[in-house]
Amino acid sequence: MKQRSVLFLLLVLTSLLHAQQSNVMYYMYRVPQASFLNPARQYPCRFYMSLPLLSSIHFNYSNTAFSVKAVSDIIDNTMIINTDKILKHIHHLDHISTELHYTLFSMGFKQYDYYFSFSLTEKNEMYLSLPGDLSKFIINGNVDFLEKNKPAKFNRIGINLMHYREYAFGASRELSEGVLAGIRAKVLFGKANINTRTKQLTIYTDPDTYDITVHSDAKINVSGPVLLETNPDEYIDNISYDHSASLSKIIFNRRNPGLALDGGFFYQYDDNLTLSGSFNDLGFIWWHSYLNNASQNGTFTFNGQTENNATGDNLVMHLVDSIRTLFAPAFTHRGYVTALPLKVYGGAEYKINSYLRAGVLGRLWMYQYRMHPLLTVHGSILLSRFATLTATWSYNNYTLRNLGAGITLQTSNIQLYALTDNYAAFFWWKSARNVNARLGLNLFFGCRTKGRSTGRHGGSNLKCAGCYWYQSMEEKRKRRD
Repeated sequence: MKQRSVLFLLLVLTSLLHAQQSNVMYYMYRVPQASFLNPARQYPCRFYMSLPLLSSIHFNYSNTAFSVKAVSDIIDNTMIINTDKILKHIHHLDHISTELHYTLFSMGFKQYDYYFSFSLTEKNEMYLSLPGDLSKFIINGNVDFLEKNKPAKFNRIGINLMHYREYAFGASRELSEGVLAGIRAKVLFGKANINTRTKQLTIYTDPDTYDITVHSDAKINVSGPVLLETNPDEYIDNISYDHSASLSKIIFNRRNPGLALDGGFFYQYDDNLTLSGSFNDLGFIWWHSYLNNASQNGTFTFNGQTENNATGDNLVMHLVDSIRTLFAPAFTHRGYVTALPLKVYGGAEYKINSYLRAGVLGRLWMYQYRMHPLLTVHGSILLSRFATLTATWSYNNYTLRNLGAGITLQTSNIQLYALTDNYAAFFWWKSARNVNARLGLNLFFGCRTKGRSTGRHGGSNLKCAGCYWYQSMEEKRKRRD
């Protein structure tokens, strides 16, 4: 039982992340993968495709509380942790996130009045939530809470780590003049997951008797090739890899199905202003394979504390030892459901001239009944027939130090693009709270348009620093006038 309790405590106290796609890409209209953020996006060529091993690769790290500079001092080229800085920068609930997305293949084509798209993507994501009270408790023990006669609250502490495969099918069309709408349906297959659900976790120390009361209502769900070996007394003796789960079984595992939906629109308000909006990842995954669940719902109080050992390191060690022996969780093997973090975008863009556009983009990321805002301003310029540049400045993770950029290089049949939401992180890494990069290679077919003489490619797409659809609206107005 001791080993089982330690495992449960470590997983509960491991703390939930927020992931995000590249915001720069939202306005990179020459890049077909911009439709990942708004499925109403279209591309002017008859057909495009990305190649395996050369397709889109995306990485993101985000931290709402800490940077290297915010938690440490550099003295004689040696980093020293500064606990006062840590306590100064924490919030009521902080998030750390990482994500790695690898698009194995994607394609898009026009047919009749519709633009269809398909993509196959492997996604690895981790979401970590850290209540502010947790940092205070680890650094100062129960001193601050004892003085204020209130419990240390670790509610919503947790982790959601998942690997899943996504098959996305999209379609968009012009509903009426000036209005474009799109939708993307996603079929998901989960491969592995660790998910914690902490409704309540509190530690209270009585200021008179120093009795410590712990209340926990938490659950950990695991879907993965893990074996828990128990003895006759139902104590966990060993945790090992389930060798019956071969690599091929994990790769082609379809026992964890899921569904998700994206939607978006573009509205041309007037000749210069375009409004847009979208939502991503409204969906879930239902986990059925290689299941292990641990749950705990109860309260216990242990006595015999003194003022000396009821605070600081003594408190933490004593508490951990008591939980190991008195607060063991219950284990089951049941299926469970996890929701994907929902993202909502809203933007406006103004055409300054044929080669330069500027705009603003807002995003709300919603997870565990909490909304996290992001605001980005951008400018896009057509440098030449072969190159476009997009630059952004964002408020994200409680800081304005997020300078992004994206560049597209292409000929009539091949395109290379690269972007980052915060290139400043590569130069001033000590202050960075967000590190982000995406790159990819696309091939195009059927881009030439007969009867046009606007550039080597023959179509309006190369004269537009924004989207092809926006340019087509302008051409329709000219013909009508």
